[in-house]
Amino acid sequence: MSPFFANSGFHPHYDFELNISIDAAEEGEMQTAAERLELIHEVARIEMRYAQLRQAEGADTHRTHVPAFQPGDLMWVDGRNWRMARPS
Repeated sequence: MSPFFANSGFHPHYDFELNISIDAAEEGEMQTAAERLELIHEVARIEMRYAQLRQAEGADTHRTHVPAFQPGDLMWVDGRNWRMARPS
């Protein structure tokens, strides 16, 4: 699905006829087109969410679990790269 199709509901075509008149029958066509665009956007949202979940699943396999620290827990801190005003 191209971005143009997702935004407009059809693939681009290059005929430049301008028809400005609007009939009552065209209102129904516009409503149908709006509903179709809404469906296309919903499908695009679902596909994007699915792609994000797949990407996150692949990326999370390489990550380690971080323990849940609570206030008052003791831990080691490596301060070798900390710049301080005190002499070492």
